[in-house]
Amino acid sequence: MGKKKKLTGMLIVSLLMISGLSTVASAEELYIPTFCNVVTGVTDTTNEISTTSWKYIDGYWYYLKPSGEKVTGWINDNGNWYFCDSLGRMLHDTVINNFKLGSNGAWIY
Repeated sequence: MGKKKKLTGMLIVSLLMISGLSTVASAEELYIPTFCNVVTGVTDTTNEISTTSWKYIDGYWYYLKPSGEKVTGWINDNGNWYFCDSLGRMLHDTVINNFKLGSNGAWIY
C-alpha cells in the first residue's frame, strides 16, 4: 500500500472515531469508539496460562491485566461484552449508554 493511501486510510479511520460512529471490523471484534479501554478476548493457542483473568474481590468481579491492574470500560471476553466502572467493578442488571447488561454482567443483544 502506498504511503498516500495509508495516510488517507488513517485519516478516514480517525475521522470516524472522532465522529463517534461505530463500525464492525470482523465477526470477532466490535469497535465502539465512543467508549474507552476496550479489551478483546484472547485465544490461547500456546497452551500457556492466561495472563488476564476475572477475580472476585470483596463482592465485585474485576478483570485484571497481566500487571494486576484493574481494567475499566468495555471488555470482550470469549464473545461476550462486559462493562467495568471507573473502579474496575463489573456492572450487571443495568443499562450503560443504551446497552443492557444482564444479571451475569454480559451485554444482552
